[in-house]
Amino acid sequence: MDLKKALLLAFLFFHSPYFALYANNYTLPGGGAEFIIPEDIGSVFFPYGNLYQIPDNNRIDRFIKKAEDFEKRGDYKNAYRYYTIAANRAKNSKTAPYILFKRAFLVNSNQQAVRDLIYIYRKYPDFPLIDAVEYEIACRYYLSGNFKESERYVKTLKDKDSPLWPYAFILKSSMEFIQKDYEKAISSSMESLEKLYELNDRALEYQIMLCLMLVSRSLIEKDELSKGRKLLKKIIGTTKNSSIRSKAIYELLKADLALGNYEEASLCYYTLKDNYRNTVSMAAAEELKRKNSWEIADRQSLKGMKIGIYCPEILTGLSREKLLNGGICQGIKTVGVQTEAGDRVDSEKVVGKDKTVKSSGGDFVIQLGSFKNKENAERLMQTVHQKGFSAFIEITEAKGGKLYRVRIGPFKTKEEASGVLGKIKNTGLSGIIISIKE
Repeated sequence: MDLKKALLLAFLFFHSPYFALYANNYTLPGGGAEFIIPEDIGSVFFPYGNLYQIPDNNRIDRFIKKAEDFEKRGDYKNAYRYYTIAANRAKNSKTAPYILFKRAFLVNSNQQAVRDLIYIYRKYPDFPLIDAVEYEIACRYYLSGNFKESERYVKTLKDKDSPLWPYAFILKSSMEFIQKDYEKAISSSMESLEKLYELNDRALEYQIMLCLMLVSRSLIEKDELSKGRKLLKKIIGTTKNSSIRSKAIYELLKADLALGNYEEASLCYYTLKDNYRNTVSMAAAEELKRKNSWEIADRQSLKGMKIGIYCPEILTGLSREKLLNGGICQGIKTVGVQTEAGDRVDSEKVVGKDKTVKSSGGDFVIQLGSFKNKENAERLMQTVHQKGFSAFIEITEAKGGKLYRVRIGPFKTKEEASGVLGKIKNTGLSGIIISIKE
């Protein structure tokens, strides 16, 4: 190769879009929370941690210094170049993989990063931070959409009981969620949770909440809306992390809309608007409001309603059975719009008998909404009638007072109800099929 071609290739390489400072920070599906390794783990295992240090080597010190200077100035192309020179001069020494690993974190292209990381993995199998290399490969494959290869490296970490496997399993659960294998997503999250609970470290709240978010969203996607919704309420009422809370409120808003709980959906909307105005969750809520065009309840009608349940057990350890079936929670923690003290209205806990005459002739109904305020229920029923459907209001005694449920039916089969629900959704309304079998 002549000098002119070599210079051209060098120019293209170091001016390609590959280079940008890359933090150990990944976005989970559907606008989920960022996945961050705990600080104490990151400080030991990863290049930008406080304890990470390239071993001294007099032959390369000046190149490392130049690389770090370029890095501080944001010139990642030249930083990459000088780390490469240093690694070549330290080749086959214990210093080389440390340099190469730090260099890999400057690369924005996932394909290029994977190539750099796999080189370390194969060339230096005894590298003390090899687990971190495997974890980073798994993350980069995840970001590239190559889930098969990502899961292979996650499995390797689990098989050797690496300290990183519980965090890698959050990644695994995320991939399973994206692939709509919700049972597996729940199972992987639960495995991660069990290990995190075992570690008994309050500093792991963020990772625990990420697992719980994936479980709740998987339950909702499995049409177990009531269970997923209850878990979201516990997350909202318990977490101290504002990012997790805002995302959980948005997911609760979606679940309440699907269930026809328009008052509680309105409460979620107001909470996001009042407390998380400039967030992705609020922007998503506005888009959801625009698409669904549901009538937001007046603030005054939401007095006494609470959005979160304080449940410290979800941070310290809950069995799979309790976690997926309600668990045990102590007290109520208010979050968001609160004007008066009072018990939370829980539309899933029916403690009385229906006080209207129910239609006969079937085992399934479509529920379009559930309201504490009678006027809101009547307003929805009028809207439903205007769209050509016959609806009725069912009054139910619940803890905290009466609930007014707007329903259509009954239907003899779930398939029949599903056909009508499809037509209802075409008009811009939403609903859920409920079995009313005794």
